[in-house]
Amino acid sequence: MKEIPYVNSVLEQPWWLDLVAPDRWEEIIINDEKTGEVMARFAYVSDGKKIYMPDKTQNLGIWMSEKVLKDYKSQKDIINQIFMRLKHYRNIRHVLNPQNEYVLPFRWLGYHYETNFTYRIENLSDIEKVKSNFSKSTKRNINYAAKRVNVIADVKIDKAIETMYELLIKTYDLQKRKYPISQKFTERYMQEAIENERGKYFEARDEDGNVHSCAFYLFDANVCYYLTGARDPAYSSSQSQELLLWEGIQFAAK
Repeated sequence: MKEIPYVNSVLEQPWWLDLVAPDRWEEIIINDEKTGEVMARFAYVSDGKKIYMPDKTQNLGIWMSEKVLKDYKSQKDIINQIFMRLKHYRNIRHVLNPQNEYVLPFRWLGYHYETNFTYRIENLSDIEKVKSNFSKSTKRNINYAAKRVNVIADVKIDKAIETMYELLIKTYDLQKRKYPISQKFTERYMQEAIENERGKYFEARDEDGNVHSCAFYLFDANVCYYLTGARDPAYSSSQSQELLLWEGIQFAAK
């Protein structure tokens, strides 16, 4: 698995994009004219006519060097260079990484933008302090679940994938909807990530072996994403999903 340093998160790595958008992603790299240093990288997915976001990918680029991020003019120049190269696309719908805070240059280029929200715990150095900020009901649900299920992490990949997909189907069946992602695709991204130590699977299992819920996290050295989660509607009262979220936060802190 080849990884590059010019990314905001694992979602921008070539190996991940190969999984979620094989033969459909491209990148624009901006180098310093004098030194050749990489100043910015923008990865995107297209069908040749429009740019869009692939499945299971919350956001993408633009990655910018620290030197660029310190200066608004440099950011503006980078954004102009990148999006001038994309003028031939009829439609661009792209979710930028939270790192991309300076959005005025997009307006000046004629783009429309709207604010999205993501919930991220920035500081995990004191995990008990993090937990102390949970609501009383969340703490109560975590404690309640811990008495009814065990959190299991050492599950074989094929069994983890099978369980995850089974519970996803059950979750959507309850809503009378069809789960929109294939089992093959779920298997592909979970297996690749776990085998390359970029994915972590947890499940909440009772003493009788029933799996109440499961969660899959995608991570690198900087960010850990709660990528996929599902529960068995028959055991929804156990509050096990909140326990697995807490388990994921503790894992990310490590």
